[in-house]
Amino acid sequence: MAAGKVAKIRKQLRALRNKPNEGPKGRRKVDLLNELAGVHDRIDPKKTERYAHKALSLAMSLGYKKGISKSYLNIGIAYRSTGNFKQALEYHHKSMNISKELKDREGVAQSCKCIGNIHAYLGDISKTLKYYNKALRIFESMGNDKEIATMQSNIGVTCDHMGKLNQALKHYFKALEAAERIRDIEGLAMYNDNIGVAYGNLGDYEKALRYMLKALAIAEDIEEKECIARSCNNIGAIYRLLGNHKEALRYHRRTLHICEETANRIGIVFSHNNIGIIYEILGDYKQALKSQYESLQIAEAIGFKEGIANSLAQIGGIYLHQGHYQQALEKFQKSLQIFEEIKEKSKAARCNLNIGMTYLKLGNHNSASVFLNEAILRAQETGNKDLVMHGYKHLCQLYEAQKNYDQALQYHKKYRDFENEIYDVQKNKQITEMKTKYETEKKDKEAEIYHLKNVKLTREVKERKKIEKELEKHRDQLEILVRKRTAELEMELAKRKRAEKELLKHQKQLMALTNALALVEEKQRRKTANYLHDNISQSLSLAILKIHSLQQNSSVQSVKEELAEIKDIVAQTNQRTRSLTFEISPPVLYELGLEPALEWLANEFQKQHGIKCSFGDDGSSKPLSDETRIMLFQAVRELLTNVSKHAKAQTTKVTVARRGITIRVIVEDDGTGFNPGKMHPKMMKNEGFGLFNIKERLRHLGGKLEVESDRGHGTVVVLIAPLKRTLRKTRRKKR
Repeated sequence: MAAGKVAKIRKQLRALRNKPNEGPKGRRKVDLLNELAGVHDRIDPKKTERYAHKALSLAMSLGYKKGISKSYLNIGIAYRSTGNFKQALEYHHKSMNISKELKDREGVAQSCKCIGNIHAYLGDISKTLKYYNKALRIFESMGNDKEIATMQSNIGVTCDHMGKLNQALKHYFKALEAAERIRDIEGLAMYNDNIGVAYGNLGDYEKALRYMLKALAIAEDIEEKECIARSCNNIGAIYRLLGNHKEALRYHRRTLHICEETANRIGIVFSHNNIGIIYEILGDYKQALKSQYESLQIAEAIGFKEGIANSLAQIGGIYLHQGHYQQALEKFQKSLQIFEEIKEKSKAARCNLNIGMTYLKLGNHNSASVFLNEAILRAQETGNKDLVMHGYKHLCQLYEAQKNYDQALQYHKKYRDFENEIYDVQKNKQITEMKTKYETEKKDKEAEIYHLKNVKLTREVKERKKIEKELEKHRDQLEILVRKRTAELEMELAKRKRAEKELLKHQKQLMALTNALALVEEKQRRKTANYLHDNISQSLSLAILKIHSLQQNSSVQSVKEELAEIKDIVAQTNQRTRSLTFEISPPVLYELGLEPALEWLANEFQKQHGIKCSFGDDGSSKPLSDETRIMLFQAVRELLTNVSKHAKAQTTKVTVARRGITIRVIVEDDGTGFNPGKMHPKMMKNEGFGLFNIKERLRHLGGKLEVESDRGHGTVVVLIAPLKRTLRKTRRKKR
């Protein structure tokens, strides 16, 4: 996209080439030159500076103050990119003063933003936030959502550098909201990427990858190559932290390819640097050096000081691993000089540490001590505890090499204290182990030194030191494995406790189900007894009385009337007996099967409750075991009872269908509905099975229950149960 912008601006400049450098045409040339300078920011700082100076010269000849202000701003940006922060600040302040004179609020805000960027590079957090917040307030008063998002993101980056990662996330999400309001697609990609970086710094690599991959997808949709390159670079960094070097290398190579396509030379510098780091981790020092030297060459060509220093530091590290200590020392010292020049305090501290380590390898203990102490001092100033800890570790090694075991013990204690603070390891135990180790080693080494009289013994000492280093390395690896296994066991224990809790909950539900079933059975007995007493027993008693009356009465007409009444009573009793029989265990279920029984049940439900109830069957064969057939019938009857009691429905439908090796019985109504997520406690209190009871019985049969319901939109309950395997299928399986 940057290349497209450059081509478009150059085309407009060509159209104005033969126009006089005065009036609106001249001012337009100034604006286009400043646009061209802005496009090259972070791509080629030298071109940014060149175009900005051309714009400044023309703007001054025209007396075009707004153009002069913008030119100063772009020149400052170019100086910032090359690490010349003093001149960058000077030009940004010039730009801001002219904008204030013109009462150009946006110009003032842009200057504040750029000044904040310089102070961020210089590590002056208070001034960084001061200017960022000032710019944010101006943009908010103007309602400029695009710049509001930019400033929220910049403040988030500052919080990230301060280690306030949760606060950084808060600002990144605000930036994301502002970008969403104006549908700034490029901004959405950038701020999702920033959120991913923050989660990566928090150690939540899963969330980091989620947001970074989302940013990449957005950038790919709009074909914004600069955004694609940034996302690929960050994704590669996360995969490197996860130890997936193959994926890390793939994404960094893709970043390099895009930067080469767009002529983003600063991006090319960083890409070669990252690829070199991965090769160094993999132990391919030849490829690592090749990538770092390519990075260095391009950084020197464009005057990108930060890139030069980074490449030199990485090259020094590779030489240190290879044992080329003088070459490593030379690169580290050059890198340190540049980092100090551009005020990169944290990286300068890292360089001091590397130089100290190199002098230690060379046996120059005095120089090693100076640089290691300087590294610790600078790391303390920047709050880099990890660097302080490694500084103490190497000082311990230094004093051990000098046989100053008291000092070695002192610095080892400091190293362990910092390690405990970072990794929460028991302090007293490690100090005791360290003391014992050094006392033992001291005695051993004194005895060895006493007997060292020839070259052979010296070689043995060197070999022992090598073995000790290997043992220390293995101990460290073992500690890591122990911590990892402990974490896994804790996770497994937590998982087991959750499972036990679920099992206990399920057992309680099953106990409640058992009690409920016993209560249902007792209620059914009571209901049957009452029915027999109130209907059949009384009817038969009345018939007996009528017969007795006949015996006492000799009138023929009276006998006929009494016999007619007795006939009616007996007929009614017979009908009630049949109804009770059907209610308790309908013969149609056993004689004709499930489908006719459900159709009969639907008709009876409609007659008894006045609720329209239809029945549907797909007509396919559905062989069922007796247990499954009875259970499904009882479940449908219970569901229809629930509809009549609670649903307030106008219509109900029962459907039976075969799906593969299962039968599906669907009961649906247009009633009030309910929340299925809260059904268990309530349904356990209802009469009959209840949905939980039905679910458990279906599960026992190898089936399941599905419920779809919502307040005011009715309910659909699906009973799914396995079909009975036929004899033909069983024989085929045996063959």
